[in-house]
Amino acid sequence: MADGPPTTQHADRFDAALLDQLRAARRCRGWTQRDLAGNTNGLVSKSALAGYELGQRTLRMPVAWILAQALGEKLSALISRAEVSIRAQEPVVRLHVRRVLNSTDQKIAVVRTWLHTRYPRDVAAAIRLSLTEQAVQALATRMQITVGECRERLQPYIRGDSPPSAEGTVRNSA
Repeated sequence: MADGPPTTQHADRFDAALLDQLRAARRCRGWTQRDLAGNTNGLVSKSALAGYELGQRTLRMPVAWILAQALGEKLSALISRAEVSIRAQEPVVRLHVRRVLNSTDQKIAVVRTWLHTRYPRDVAAAIRLSLTEQAVQALATRMQITVGECRERLQPYIRGDSPPSAEGTVRNSA
């Protein structure tokens, strides 16, 4: 997760990511909520499970452990996968948009075109753009190169200063 002290927002994102992992494990087995609830020996009801999956109830660790056991999963593995999914959504590349737009480098023409299609030139130059790992992967696909090659091509345009503020930040937009 992001550096710095944890916040309620971080906790909510983790809770949602862990629930996504539990739901994915349940579905992978072809189980319904009723099937999973039945495998908890009455410790978690179907309605409680539905409430967790819908985000209407807060998942506590003992309940997560019971569900993991019922699924035949290690809770630590589910937690690790949840953390990985959260990190994949965090910004990993912060672009100097003005530099990209002013560049004549044909190696990043796709990125320039992508920026022009999403934002008017005068607005795009003022945006402090953060790309997540998923966005970098999407750009690499559009550029028909590997993610590593995409990072190399973007390197001269990556911001080295402080992280952008929440306002004007674009995430997962590729």
